[in-house]
Amino acid sequence: MEDEGARAKCAVCGRIRADGRWFHPAKPHPEWIYSHGYCPVCFQAFMAKIARIPTVGRAVNH
Repeated sequence: MEDEGARAKCAVCGRIRADGRWFHPAKPHPEWIYSHGYCPVCFQAFMAKIARIPTVGRAVNH
């Protein structure tokens, strides 16, 4: 696993990205530093939820 820098942690499900994959750690690692974001599964679910929000109008650039 990576030894330096912050690890990405999903703000929704808590999975952690390390070595290019997302997983739930077997035990907490208090020495790790986290940067929160979304794992691919939660990101896709979040974007689908946003797509269902009705819009009133569109902004127009003049």
